[in-house]
Amino acid sequence: MGRWGKRRQSRGQQGLLGFADRAPVKRSPPAVRSSTSIAAARRVAPDLARREAEVLEIICEAGERGATRKEIAAALSEKLGRRIEQCSVTGRVDSLKDKNLVWEGSERRDGGKVLRLRKLPRE
Repeated sequence: MGRWGKRRQSRGQQGLLGFADRAPVKRSPPAVRSSTSIAAARRVAPDLARREAEVLEIICEAGERGATRKEIAAALSEKLGRRIEQCSVTGRVDSLKDKNLVWEGSERRDGGKVLRLRKLPRE
């Protein structure tokens, strides 16, 4: 029994080096499984493709210079006419990285890593 009388859930078998024996879970929204996070993820789900395309467009427009998450948020704020926080951009950037459309090198600018469009092979 736990501290508040709730039954503790099993955390699974511990494998080598103390990690649980299971395959890594692919990151998907929401990162935190709270009721508010789940509700927020459902609310934005219909707009994810459009938001992702907006972020990709800004990275494309930046060209060889690339763009940081802070710069992407500022450009989106200007484009949409409302304040967009850097944390709102991070999920879209991560999904673009997962899809191998952008890459993040070791170069830093204004405290953030620079993101660039990945050059795709031509067919």
